Amino acid sequence: MDRPMMPGFPDDGSMRANGTIGKVLVATPPTFIIEDKSKVEQIVRVNDETIIRSGKQTVTTDALTENTVVVVFGKPNDAAEIDAKLIRILPPPPEGI
Repeated sequence: MDRPMMPGFPDDGSMRANGTIGKVLVATPPTFIIEDKSKVEQIVRVNDETIIRSGKQTVTTDALTENTVVVVFGKPNDAAEIDAKLIRILPPPPEGI
């Protein structure tokens, strides 16, 4: 049985137009490469206005390390990247999901 990467979030790619869900593959601020469950990679760009949250805390780009699972909300730019407005760091999924 194929299960969603993140319980409670769509797994059909419907967020890709304005965001993505996945894990950080490469962290080279101001850009990050995020890989979704389908192994599709998306470049995410942050700027001074990007909010990065982990739980109730606002954190810096230092928290976006390899294998960190994130939800990114933003807007596509002319370079086919996502200009991130909000990045939410998720806890790791439970074992077996």
